Amino acid sequence: MDLRGILPPVATPFDPLGEIDIAALVSNLRRWQGTGLAGYVLLGSTSETVYLTEAERARVLEAARSVIPSDQLMISGVIYEATGQAIAFSKAAAALGVNYVLVGAPNYYKDRMTEAVLHAFYTEVAEHSPTPVLLYNVPQFTGVSLSPNLIAKLSEHPNIVGMKDSSGNMAGLSEILRRVVAPFPVFVGAPFMLLPSLVLGAVGGILGIAHFAPRLCVELFQACTRRDFLQARTLHFQLAPAMAVTAAYGVPAIKAAMDMLGYVGGPCRRPLQPVDETTREIVKQALSAAKLL
Repeated sequence: MDLRGILPPVATPFDPLGEIDIAALVSNLRRWQGTGLAGYVLLGSTSETVYLTEAERARVLEAARSVIPSDQLMISGVIYEATGQAIAFSKAAAALGVNYVLVGAPNYYKDRMTEAVLHAFYTEVAEHSPTPVLLYNVPQFTGVSLSPNLIAKLSEHPNIVGMKDSSGNMAGLSEILRRVVAPFPVFVGAPFMLLPSLVLGAVGGILGIAHFAPRLCVELFQACTRRDFLQARTLHFQLAPAMAVTAAYGVPAIKAAMDMLGYVGGPCRRPLQPVDETTREIVKQALSAAKLL
């Protein structure tokens, strides 16, 4: 499928008892239909995946597959420490109907995660995954950064077909785009980088703000596609307040914004805590400034 456009890294709704709220997940996915989103990423960082059991991860994919149309991308995160676990879940995700797997770097023994070790990890996962692999670079969470040199080498593998870069490092992204073996679609995860990265050759964004501002994100992407950079800049500045609060307050702020705009964000899974009242007001003011309320 065509890897381009705007996708939300779908937040996992929980009920007041802390269990996954499948009905709320389905409701959100259905409401996003018709907004122009290219697809959805399940089980990523914003999904609180590290707090989900194996059975819960499978339930999320099953529910999502039941409502995501076949012409939209369905991507599953694969976030595991052990190579064998990553391979096993890549196979399970393929059986549940995903189009691509987004594979995070192992990081618990981060001092041992050399370029050679990471190259071997991704190569082995790619060689056993039934679906194409996307690299996932999110060093602010993992403490492990995929270097442009490593990414360029991995882009030569026939089953490693693209990546999501959430590093927020514009210089690093520029070097990645310069060095990878084309075609190698690159998505960005930092919303402030969407506009400049599209100019440099990125293919879209997997963005937290797309949860509650999908149409504006899509309009910004489309403006860049038709080279209307004045309109793209206008939309970027309109979205900037919402970008700022999601960057500052993370998943709890995204869920709070979703609740304010008619989606189901709901509580986080402990130990994550919801935004407090002061932060909730900051989120509300940001949404108002972005003309979303």
